Amino acid sequence: MLKSRRQAGVLVLALAVVLAGWWWVERERRADPEPGATQRAESPRPPATQAQSDPRLMPDGSPRIFAGRIVDSRGEPLARHVVRLFATAPDEPLADPQPETEATSDETGAFALEGVAVGTKLLRLFGPGDGDLPSLVDRSHFGDEPLILFHADEGSLWLAVPAQGIEGMRFAGPRHASFWVQGQLEFEGDSDTPPDRLRGIDERGITLRDAPPAWGLTEGPSPGRSIGSTPSRPMAVELIWPSYSRHADRTFLVGADHPSDTLLVVSQLGYATRSCAVPNQQLFNQAGTIRLTRVAGLDVDVFGAAMGEIELRETGGDLPDRVTVHAISWRHDGPERLWSERRTGRYQLRVTVPGCAEWTATGDLVLSDELPVVRVELEPAP
Repeated sequence: MLKSRRQAGVLVLALAVVLAGWWWVERERRADPEPGATQRAESPRPPATQAQSDPRLMPDGSPRIFAGRIVDSRGEPLARHVVRLFATAPDEPLADPQPETEATSDETGAFALEGVAVGTKLLRLFGPGDGDLPSLVDRSHFGDEPLILFHADEGSLWLAVPAQGIEGMRFAGPRHASFWVQGQLEFEGDSDTPPDRLRGIDERGITLRDAPPAWGLTEGPSPGRSIGSTPSRPMAVELIWPSYSRHADRTFLVGADHPSDTLLVVSQLGYATRSCAVPNQQLFNQAGTIRLTRVAGLDVDVFGAAMGEIELRETGGDLPDRVTVHAISWRHDGPERLWSERRTGRYQLRVTVPGCAEWTATGDLVLSDELPVVRVELEPAP
């Protein structure tokens, strides 16, 4: 009996020694792990929100803002217009842009897009509904009057959205109008001209204003457009506007900047300027037929001048005296064509060119199919 108890005690002691040894080995193994194990333990996995960051958010987590104001070329706000932003692929920044987000401008033209990602964007502007920009479509080959169509597409612009977003910028779309006037022009001599040789209408010479144009010293028209900048009307970034024709055959469509612009002024080269009052009772009004009469003109050929001015003073013909100043353009090949505002009368020319003596001449204004040519030979200044 005593011997059995002694054997059991030895067995328990041996088992304790084995367990203690196993515990010690495991303790040492955990204290000195494999080299890679320490690196994995010291690099915790980042939070899911950080690993999958939203490109539309700012670093502080707030949505990136693209906000501004839409105006037309007059500086007037464009209300209820859709500003649509298109995103591009990083590897093809100008190919196949896809819609990203859009917003509608309020009554002041203000808009705001939230959650815009950084990168190259295409901004497109659309009018309300089916559009509010009219154009004239020629249907004369069908025997019908020109048709007024409305267009929603009002321009586009490529731009880059920075990390801080865009706020407070003004974008300028095409010119709108307070009201529109439609009419027809009848040019003297059209009845004797073959249809394929009829002259076109110069839309720039058909305007609506609140007072007659000054008859005194005037400048020749200069091409180009500018929306300008004043303290009350900051500079705006112009979109690339679509071109919508507002004349078809002899019919024109012209818009007024203000409700008070009820004087229609038609000025076409080679014809006397006509002015007449037009109604402003609805959005589209009719002016009827405006008959234009031919006037006298001159071809002034200035030899060896790349810049300078030609002053034309015209008198007689039962009209007030009139002076116009025209710039000599080095881009123009051939004589400078000057038109008077009368059929007959007298003219006085004065040509001034830097480095040359002033040149003057006088003569008669005569209505003719072939304009008289005045040749100017300049002398060096004394």
